[in-house]
Amino acid sequence: MNAITRAIAAVLLAAATLLLFVGCKGEAAAAISDETNVEEPGETADTAAAEPGNEEPEQVEVSEEPATELVTSPPPAEHTSEAPPAPDPSKIVGGKPINLLTGLPASKEVMERRPVAVMINNIKQACPQVGISHADVIYEMMAEGGITRLMMLVTEYDKLGVVGSVRSSREYFIDMAQNHDAIYIHAGGSDGAYAVIKWRGINNIDGVNMYTPDTFYRDPARASQMGLEHSLMTSGKGIVSGINYKKYRTTLKDGFSSPLRFIDFDAEPIELPDGQARHIIIPYNNYTFPQYIYRPQEGVYARYQFNGKEHIDAETGEILTFTNVIVIACKHSYTGDSYGHINIETTGEGDGYYFTRGTYVKIKWSKKSAESPIVLTYSDGSPVYLNCGKTFINVVDRGVFESITLNYKKK
Repeated sequence: MNAITRAIAAVLLAAATLLLFVGCKGEAAAAISDETNVEEPGETADTAAAEPGNEEPEQVEVSEEPATELVTSPPPAEHTSEAPPAPDPSKIVGGKPINLLTGLPASKEVMERRPVAVMINNIKQACPQVGISHADVIYEMMAEGGITRLMMLVTEYDKLGVVGSVRSSREYFIDMAQNHDAIYIHAGGSDGAYAVIKWRGINNIDGVNMYTPDTFYRDPARASQMGLEHSLMTSGKGIVSGINYKKYRTTLKDGFSSPLRFIDFDAEPIELPDGQARHIIIPYNNYTFPQYIYRPQEGVYARYQFNGKEHIDAETGEILTFTNVIVIACKHSYTGDSYGHINIETTGEGDGYYFTRGTYVKIKWSKKSAESPIVLTYSDGSPVYLNCGKTFINVVDRGVFESITLNYKKK
C-alpha cells in the first residue's frame, strides 16, 4: 500500500469512528430527553449472598414498556448565580432545640441524639418499601448492576413501625452515614464495606453476620411475592433492642457539627436565585432516573422513579415528598472485582445543586475525610441554609450531573 492509499484509509477510518461516537452520544441523549422514548427495564432477582464478599451483583434487563408522562413545566428563569442572603445567625443558635436532620422543633434530647442510617433496597422487585416516609433524610447512590440503593436517616427511630426491606452495605454509604455520626444498620455487605466497618470501628447492626436479638425478621408475604432476599425487615422497637444489646453510644459525639444548616423554623421559606426547577429528572441510567415534581400548594417535591411511577411507602400508601432535594457530583469508577462493585469518591470537593420551593441554585460540596461531615456552600463560599423539612440527597457521577433536567417539558 503506497503512502497516498494509506492516508486515504486513515481518513476514512477516522470518519467512521467519529460517526459511531456521535451516534452513540445521540442515542444516550435521546434516552433521557423525552420520557415517552425511554424503555422501562425489568430485572432478575437480586441474589446477594449471606456471606461478606460473596454478594452476587444485582442486575437489570431491558424490556419494552412505554414511559408514563407526568407534567410539563415552564422554562427556567435566567441564571443569576447569586446566593440567597444568609439567615441571621441569632435565629439559628438562639437556644431553640431542633431536629438536626430537619430543622424542625424538637426536644433537647432529640437534638443531641445520634440518628440511625438504615440501608434500604431499591430494586423495582422489592418496591414498595415500608416505612421510608418517616425518614428525615434519604441518600440515593449507585450500586452494581445499574441499580441504586437508599439509606434512610431517622433521629426519632424509636417511633418507627416496620421498616424495609433492609439491604447490604457499601463503603461509600458508610462515609455518608458518618456525615451525621449515625449508627449504621445493614444486612451484609461487600468486602470493602466490611473492611471499613472493622478498621474505622463503625457502630453498626448487621442483619446477616451479627447477632442482635429481635432486631430483624423475615416478612413471609414479601418472601413469597418478591423473593427471600427482599424480605428482611426491622422496626423501631427492633432497632432500639439492637442498640441496647450492643451498648452503643446514643448521643452525638462531643464537638459534632451537623452538615445540614437550616433557616429558623419560624421564618418564611427561602426561594433560590438561579431559576425555576419544577420538574427535575436525574438520569442515573435508563432504568434508574428519579424525578421530582414540585407541588406549589404544599411547597414540596413529590418523588417518582422507575419510568414515572410514584415512589410509594407501603405503610401509608402515599407518595414520598421532600422540602429539599440536593444533588452532589462525585467521581464513580469500577473496582474491577468479579461482582461489578463500584467505588464512589466521597472525599475532596465538587459541584452540586440545591432545589427547594420549585427553584434552584448551584452549590459546592467538600469533605476532608471519610469520617468528617460534608460541607455545603454557595459559589462564594458562604454556607448553604436549607428550608426546614425532609431532604433527599442524590449522589451522582459527574457525567450524570451534567445531564440533569431542571424543567422537563414533553416535546
